[in-house]
Amino acid sequence: MTTTAARHRRLAVRCVAASAVLALAVGLAQGPAAAAVPERVTPATHPVAPGWPAADAALRAAARQVVAAGATGVIVRVDDGRRVTRFAVGAGRLSPWRPLSPDDEFRVGSNTKMFVATVVLQLVAEGRLSLDDSVERWLPGVVPGGAGITLRMLLDHTGGVFDYAQDEDLLAIVFAEAERVEHTFTPADLVGYATAHPPTFAPGTGWAYSNTDYVLLGMVLERATGQTVGDLVDRRIARPLHLRHTYLQTSEAFRGRYAHGYVTPADTGDGYLDLSGRDDATWAGAAGAMVSTVDELARFTTALQAGWLLPPALLAQMRTTVSASTGQVVPDASYGLGLMSFTTPCGTFWGHYGSIPGYKSRSFSDAAGRRSVEVFTPTESTDAVVAAADALTEQALCASVGRSPSRS
Repeated sequence: MTTTAARHRRLAVRCVAASAVLALAVGLAQGPAAAAVPERVTPATHPVAPGWPAADAALRAAARQVVAAGATGVIVRVDDGRRVTRFAVGAGRLSPWRPLSPDDEFRVGSNTKMFVATVVLQLVAEGRLSLDDSVERWLPGVVPGGAGITLRMLLDHTGGVFDYAQDEDLLAIVFAEAERVEHTFTPADLVGYATAHPPTFAPGTGWAYSNTDYVLLGMVLERATGQTVGDLVDRRIARPLHLRHTYLQTSEAFRGRYAHGYVTPADTGDGYLDLSGRDDATWAGAAGAMVSTVDELARFTTALQAGWLLPPALLAQMRTTVSASTGQVVPDASYGLGLMSFTTPCGTFWGHYGSIPGYKSRSFSDAAGRRSVEVFTPTESTDAVVAAADALTEQALCASVGRSPSRS
């Protein structure tokens, strides 16, 4: 794979999960749809929820369209409040080939932000942090102008801190070798790349998605508790919810069987390139290094919305959104404290998008935590894949409330 500046940017704008937000809005993929994947891209065999055959058949057909557009596979999970339909289409690994499974572990990119924000708000509930605390209070001298940036501003991306994932020098390191990245980034390194740039705007005067915000929040959490972000997520969220395949992982190691993540021929100029062995998740850190499965991410998302993880007042704060109409998000979306709200033809949902090289994830719930949708795609997105995944996601969201987009 070449390492030109253009290719760095093309891959980089899809990274860590800023790209997951961007991709649906502006179709960041460059080039034509990828070539077809191997012929054996049939759905894995999993039980189908009884009494919902029409919806399930339509979802499977829409999932096959994502694969036909060039994705190596797609996992779908829909909970309509009465039953769950979950299935996978395509490959979990291309060579040697094996089918994708709904049980496969998966990098979920910026869905990590929901976990980190939840831990921050739990500490706020305990009086150990305040949303009005400044960055300077917890991380003196780390961010220029940090005295004017609050934890709330980091949580909802209104602090104006530059997004390190857009720094060309960092991208040149991360994408210099497509197969493996030997470089290890510390949170301080990532913040250093960000603070080498001027602020995007004065604190509190605008909105711009920034992965640096959540790296800083991770540093605050570790300073306030003396524990790592991964340990905090494990102790405060994963264990109470019995999430055995949900963890912050900055190395290439997965705990269980996992979906391999790929770059398409549209980007490589050749065949599919497996990125799942890249030891580069240190550059995602608290902004996007979580691993999960569709079932466990749904359990977390619904538990959060149902009020199991936060007291009502702080869940209300998490849902207090600011305008995100800057071209960086899907239409009719707004951003709360690590949580997105957006309007679809079939209602309003809460959740997040996630992206990290090779993996795209979408996790949504209704406000009551009774219905949820997860769509995972282990492939970098071309325009064709984005369009097909958009259609599948809309269909799944509508199915979760017993409607179809055509009659919404």
